[in-house]
Amino acid sequence: MNNFLIGGTEKFLYNLIKNFNKDEFQITIASIWGSGPLEKDFQALGLPIYFAGPRGTLSNIFAKIFSVFGTMFRLVVFLKKNKPEIVITSLYQSDILGIFSARLVGVKKRIFIQHDVKRLNIFIRIIKRFFAINLATKIIANSNTTKEFLISFFRAPESKISVIHNGVSAAEMKRGAREPAEGSIVFGVIGRLEPVKGHIYFLEAMKILKEEGLEPQALVIGDGELREQLERFTEKNGLENIQFTGMAEDVPAKLKLIDILVVPSLSEGFGLVALEGLFSEKVVLASDLPAIREFIKHNDNGFLFEPGNAKELALILKTLTADYNFLLSAQARTKKWLETTGQKFDITNVALCYEEMIRILYSKK
Repeated sequence: MNNFLIGGTEKFLYNLIKNFNKDEFQITIASIWGSGPLEKDFQALGLPIYFAGPRGTLSNIFAKIFSVFGTMFRLVVFLKKNKPEIVITSLYQSDILGIFSARLVGVKKRIFIQHDVKRLNIFIRIIKRFFAINLATKIIANSNTTKEFLISFFRAPESKISVIHNGVSAAEMKRGAREPAEGSIVFGVIGRLEPVKGHIYFLEAMKILKEEGLEPQALVIGDGELREQLERFTEKNGLENIQFTGMAEDVPAKLKLIDILVVPSLSEGFGLVALEGLFSEKVVLASDLPAIREFIKHNDNGFLFEPGNAKELALILKTLTADYNFLLSAQARTKKWLETTGQKFDITNVALCYEEMIRILYSKK
């Protein structure tokens, strides 16, 4: 994996590894791009962790380029020494270096998990296609949307791709559940403060509500490059009801503070935070993206709005705020979805799907 930063991919990998059958699978974790806040959580799993890449921040482009070759060399030595039977990678840096290094040392089962639909620049796109997609023996897509992206953008062969949806820990996310209190509904957004996550459209929706005399409390949970810009927007528009809380290591604890989760992303390969919201029994409002539609149905277990449409988002928020019974009925539909369908996305069952796939691949000598 790339590192131990706080992100959807890292959280998913942590839960996936945690739920693997340790009596059947001997697991070692390799980081190719340093550490991060989640390192202590991975360490608590009691598994070996190897750092193939630099631990600190590199100062310039030449140092970064040099470090790539050093990382690959150390990774090759590590793999040659440990002789794994299967290598699994996540995110394009790890996919490229991990799959290529595994091929160099003769690892026969080489798998990467595609988590996103990010359109890489032409240079990285070619490198990933040549060193990861062509050399992988199996590709796991975390949604049908991601599968179609792999085929259309990278021209990956469909025969190599299997879809296993992401999952969350149902038991852990249950800690985030609470009953909405009439008259004090709290909205929340959780995610990296980056353009693709669409926070500005949530803030614009809150501005519209303020202009109509509504000022519900809202939390912006996360950190990133846009924080200063987004905070300036709230100050300029007098949105004193919005609080920026910073990075969220304990997501269930943060979800416990809100009643309605908004996911205004412009692009998603899966949308893990929306799933976390559902498993915390929140009413989830999310951008109407293909990946989100794979587990959220509008006016059923959540609400969907046109990506980037602050007016449409504001209208749904206003309706939920104004009609407490409507909010409760929406939450009840979320709970029903959890009872009837949610089990499919419980990480314990997702891990079983991965284990079965690995067994099948391993049996094909």
